[in-house]
Amino acid sequence: MKLAGIVLALFVLGQTPTIQYFRTGSTILKEAGQWEKYSRGEKPDSLDSISYFQGYVSGVLDAEGQSIKTPERFTVDQACAIVARFLSQAKTT
Repeated sequence: MKLAGIVLALFVLGQTPTIQYFRTGSTILKEAGQWEKYSRGEKPDSLDSISYFQGYVSGVLDAEGQSIKTPERFTVDQACAIVARFLSQAKTT
């Protein structure tokens, strides 16, 4: 009976959009482009995508902890600029 409950829970959870919702590389690339627009002072298409991109970059930095060495006063905007530049260069190669 316990096994049936677990299988049912996995089936139900597997059908919810939150479990299946992940950003693709192309989506993150688009969000990086929106962030670049915003950082240049241009009006972006979506502030949500900028917030997500900043959060994504911050989350990776937080998750990696000490393995990524950054200067003491390193900002999220500096990290976003580096990631956005890398993604735009990777797209062209």
